[in-house]
Amino acid sequence: VDVKRLRDKLALYLGLDWIYADEMPPVPATPAPTKPRSPGPAHLEELLRLGEIGYVRGIEAKLADLARLDGNAAFVETSKSFVQGFDMTGYIAFLKTFQPGKEETRG
Repeated sequence: VDVKRLRDKLALYLGLDWIYADEMPPVPATPAPTKPRSPGPAHLEELLRLGEIGYVRGIEAKLADLARLDGNAAFVETSKSFVQGFDMTGYIAFLKTFQPGKEETRG
């Protein structure tokens, strides 16, 4: 199969415009990620409660509320990465890192 010819025919029949790597605009530099900080004990407790029952929409709504408050961007983005992947175990473990002195007890 002549790949160049195939590519040209696809472009012709499908009306495609190929974008080549050397034509791509440079990707803007992203700032160094900041360490997430706790949104506060009341917010953490609510997020933990929602995570323990697996209420993803409730978590997303609470994170949207927190995103509107200053200083929570890193916390919200990290939390969202767990929630969007449906990793509730990782999400709860992440939240518990902000609760000093509260050890999980196992019976």
